[in-house]
Amino acid sequence: NATYIAVATTEGVSLINADSNTIIDFDVNANDDITAVFLANDGALYYATKESQNLNVFLNAHQQTQDNTKANGYSADYVYNENSSPAIFESPANINDLEVVNDQLFIATDAGLSVLTPSAGQLGKGQSVKYYGQDYITDSVSSLAINRDADIAYLGTAGGGVSAVNLEADSLENLWAQGAGLTDDDGDNWT
Repeated sequence: NATYIAVATTEGVSLINADSNTIIDFDVNANDDITAVFLANDGALYYATKESQNLNVFLNAHQQTQDNTKANGYSADYVYNENSSPAIFESPANINDLEVVNDQLFIATDAGLSVLTPSAGQLGKGQSVKYYGQDYITDSVSSLAINRDADIAYLGTAGGGVSAVNLEADSLENLWAQGAGLTDDDGDNWT
């Protein structure tokens, strides 16, 4: 198996095969800054754009042999935004971070967290989206980390806080607010 690295550049995303020293470029939104990039274990490449606020998905990106650019006539296999079906957010929002865990796509945005769940692990097939927005999170989500064993998404917010979304119980616990300590389920503060 080859080692791949996905790098956001001013010209899109470059997928580097570290073993063969080859580079394939992906750019279907000319002159649009990349805000987040994720390369999944199955070779799918996900990247978000700033101006168009799109999430582009290229399946089997690691198997491509030539640049996948708009100039070469390429488009993403899937494009998600507020108008797609399903919509990944309820209104336009900047995408700040991405992660794929167990066939679910976690999207950290200025509006909160969106979780895209495809049916039978296949994008484009009976997908559903769960929004963790203003009812859960009062600040934009700038970064995320997923605990795969506990079904918890840890969200870093722009205001310096950390929240945990229990994905199974569909609940939120604010762990850290700027200037405060960690708080457990019993309300005990930790510093």
